Amino acid sequence: MPRDYTMAPSGDVIITLRNPNVPLDVGVESPSQPKKSESESGGNQANNDTSQNKSITYLVSSQHLILASPVFKAMLTGGWAEGNKKPESTVLHVDAEDWDAEAFTIAMKVLHGHCHQVPCKVSLELLGKLALIVDYYHIKEPFPFIYKEWISHVKTRLPVPNDLGRTLDLFMWVSFVLDDPVTFSQVTRVAILKGKEGWKPSENIPILQCVIDKINQKRRNAMGSIATELHRPRTRYSEECAGCNFACSVMQLGLLIRSLHQIKFWDHRTDSSESPFGNNSLIEVIKILAEMVMPVWSVPTTAYGSASKRHVCTRQADMAVFKLGVREDIKPQDNAAGSCLMADISDFLKGVKDTTMTGLRLGDYVKEADFKAPK
Repeated sequence: MPRDYTMAPSGDVIITLRNPNVPLDVGVESPSQPKKSESESGGNQANNDTSQNKSITYLVSSQHLILASPVFKAMLTGGWAEGNKKPESTVLHVDAEDWDAEAFTIAMKVLHGHCHQVPCKVSLELLGKLALIVDYYHIKEPFPFIYKEWISHVKTRLPVPNDLGRTLDLFMWVSFVLDDPVTFSQVTRVAILKGKEGWKPSENIPILQCVIDKINQKRRNAMGSIATELHRPRTRYSEECAGCNFACSVMQLGLLIRSLHQIKFWDHRTDSSESPFGNNSLIEVIKILAEMVMPVWSVPTTAYGSASKRHVCTRQADMAVFKLGVREDIKPQDNAAGSCLMADISDFLKGVKDTTMTGLRLGDYVKEADFKAPK
């Protein structure tokens, strides 16, 4: 039988990749269930060399596969339909389907120690397709070392984005599967800050639901914290002289009420599932608060008011708190720092920023669930 690739000259398993490079959307399912479509339409070298309907065969070593992958172990030793020995053959036959041919070939080379034949540079798209295979067959362990070289090259050509979109979602998927906590934290933070209620990744990029839920939960927590904290200055400026003096308190209260109306703020109730800021994202809420137009007024300096001077609040706000490092394009007013209200907002926002506006920790999630072969 002709073989397209020989990974082990004395191999005892032939893998037949059927329907390679199928132009279907990215998507994976549990390996204990029938596999549907897991690859994207390509544009890579393998796509150019291989027709969509042609099968590709690989002569491989069962020992390499069994040691590297519990999925292959179940196929080869557990009586799976994918692994069977034909009567006229001395080798086992395993079927795979729909994988990107270039990605699957690279994965087989890594599993068989042919690292000198593995490309040093890959695109983000190809890396995403490799992550599908790594995740499906549970073969992450051999990849971290070369992944560092791959992702370093990807980031030099395509920096991690500061905006939502498919590129951000691909970085999230790849960093999750191939164990890159720095990138994972960075991209999930962007999703928390810029996503809106019910955020979801691009269609068929298989981010775990627990990760999606946590991103949305952290955003809701941050929104809730900001809403709760905004009540405090509103109450204080309404009921007491919280500013420099009475006139300052009145001015700050009016500014706060106007700004809350702008961000569609309504009285926050902990038993409500609705966002206290309408459909605004976190970054939009912070931008509006940071760019509040500070009122300018004068106070008399003589008993009869014949002379006056511009009021300057005694408290100063830390405007650096409003810079979130995600290309937010926030432009505070020149006099924003010299405001009692802005000082109050920057004080509580610093605490919210440090607790709920951070990215997710990769270590909090199980990246490879315990594999259970079907009986």
